[in-house]
Amino acid sequence: MKLNMLIFLAFAFVALIDSFYLSVEHFYPAVLACPNTGIIDCATVLTSGYSSVFGVPLAFLGLIWSAVLLFIFFRRDELSSFLAPIWYMLGILAVAYSFSAQYLIGKICIYCTTLDASIIILVLLGLFVLKLHNKK
Repeated sequence: MKLNMLIFLAFAFVALIDSFYLSVEHFYPAVLACPNTGIIDCATVLTSGYSSVFGVPLAFLGLIWSAVLLFIFFRRDELSSFLAPIWYMLGILAVAYSFSAQYLIGKICIYCTTLDASIIILVLLGLFVLKLHNKK
């Protein structure tokens, strides 16, 4: 497997694990492993009104996004070629929403930002390096 594919998989697993942790934290709240000082305050971001869309936690949507992206990565057929650009766009829209929400809240969640950065890197790698949207 090529290095760029391994990098893609590494970021996909970071996104998957991060969104899994945030999903578990949403459904089974415990003490977050995140500082609660100044601008960095995960608890405030994750419990805000912006943390869910139509009652579905964004973290859970991130988990689904990451899992489907891995499906697209490993499948690489006509269906995945069709889904990839749509999936990338959904990921970028989610990142834009996340950035906007954190700006409006005035706090930053390091887990959310990690997931956002992973999504941006995955989209860039998928589109321009691995060209996952093209049939191989």
